[in-house]
Amino acid sequence: MAFKFRYESLLNYRKHLKEKAEIEHAKVLGALLQAREGLTSLEGEYDRVQAAFKRAMAEAATGHEIRNYSDYLGFVGEKTGKQKGKIEALKTELESKRSVLLKKSTDCKVIEKLKEKDFEKWQQNQDHLERIRLNEVAVQRYGKIYT
Repeated sequence: MAFKFRYESLLNYRKHLKEKAEIEHAKVLGALLQAREGLTSLEGEYDRVQAAFKRAMAEAATGHEIRNYSDYLGFVGEKTGKQKGKIEALKTELESKRSVLLKKSTDCKVIEKLKEKDFEKWQQNQDHLERIRLNEVAVQRYGKIYT
């Protein structure tokens, strides 16, 4: 007779919920990493345009060029600020997903520990039944030899 865990369906369900939480956590983490890359790119663009603006000022830029540089720097700065806000929101969401994942993992581990304990009890019971069977066989042999 094979071991059959009484809460196997519950364990499978909790494993499924844990996997789902892992996927959601990974999605948010990926979005956060992508947002950080975007911020790095925007900061690099800002630094590049600012350096170009300084060069243009040194070469006596026209008023139209100065206004264009200024407007573009303002646009990139605003976009950088929005990106930083997005990163903070993603960090908060990631922390939320991490806590959900931790809870799902804990719930799953509880049932897995119960399964391990049940298996140990089943194994002990099987060992006991095997000893009883072997004892019966020994008694029957003893009886056949000395009768």
